[in-house]
Amino acid sequence: MSKNILYAGLGMFVLGITIIAAVPSSPPVGTGVPISIPTPVAITPVVTQTLKPAQPPETKVVSDPVIQNAEPYISKIVFDDINLRTQAASIVRGCPSGDKECQVNKLYRYVVENYDYYSDPRSREFIQSPSETMNIKGGDCEDLTILIISLLENLGIKTYLVLTENHASCLACGVDTEYLWQYIQESIVTQASKDLDQKEDMKVVIENGNLFVVEEKQQTFVLKEGHTFYYGGDGSEFTSPIEYMNIKYDISSSQPLTIYVVSSRAEFESMSEGHTFKHYPSCQKQNILKISDSCDGLTTHGGLILENGNLGLFSNKDATVDLKIKNHFYYSPYELLADQKISYYSQGHK
Repeated sequence: MSKNILYAGLGMFVLGITIIAAVPSSPPVGTGVPISIPTPVAITPVVTQTLKPAQPPETKVVSDPVIQNAEPYISKIVFDDINLRTQAASIVRGCPSGDKECQVNKLYRYVVENYDYYSDPRSREFIQSPSETMNIKGGDCEDLTILIISLLENLGIKTYLVLTENHASCLACGVDTEYLWQYIQESIVTQASKDLDQKEDMKVVIENGNLFVVEEKQQTFVLKEGHTFYYGGDGSEFTSPIEYMNIKYDISSSQPLTIYVVSSRAEFESMSEGHTFKHYPSCQKQNILKISDSCDGLTTHGGLILENGNLGLFSNKDATVDLKIKNHFYYSPYELLADQKISYYSQGHK
């Protein structure tokens, strides 16, 4: 059974209901005005057909097995209910007015993140209403689909119920998939942030829509004159999902310092031994007593060098340094989104 057939079947089912509802009752008989019928022979067959105990011809569409399969699920969908409308409005609060893509994404995330999967009882197919699903906070795929369809419909978003042999899902109509994808990415990044934040010794932040794992250090120490200090990594290249790092720091010192950002500890060791070393020139700072700055886009696990190059002949040039440093490791969403996709269908120009 293809999806196209299913959609056609659902359309026929709705049409069948409309036709049944539209069947006229018997014509009214007026009072005080004689009704002249030239000959009864012409209308006798029509009256006989109308009074047959069999169902009207329009109801034959219900015999379609696709419709028969869908009807028990469709009958559970609630299209117009103030409680569901209130709940849906509460869930999408914060979306720009009329932003259908934001509303679809928020309602989907609400169901995914707040409801559990429960199989039907072994004895039979158990189909829940939206209120029953909300009461027990779970159901099978049909139950959860019925719930999200009901929430969407109560906000005026047209939907289809999609049924296959072993699954059910909701099709929301009139949605810009590219715009929706932006909301999906934001939601997955936010959820990943929560998941990573629960791991021990791991802090996670979102900045400008980007996810970073943060490594922090705060230290007060004495940096002797002519000495250097290094805080950072071993220069290893980042592997997915980490793509690069940003170094953010706050420094105050009793003596002027020179600051370098390097790609590895090996560069720091070369500097300490008096050899040439490579560093990021745009991130170098000289004669610093107090600074709050950053160096972004390191593609290896590098670090920060502080140099006390003051050599005093008659006075102590040791520096008391207060250092706060945060290494922000960019956590790429592409791995999180690698298996994510939007299934959509075009109908006419929509």
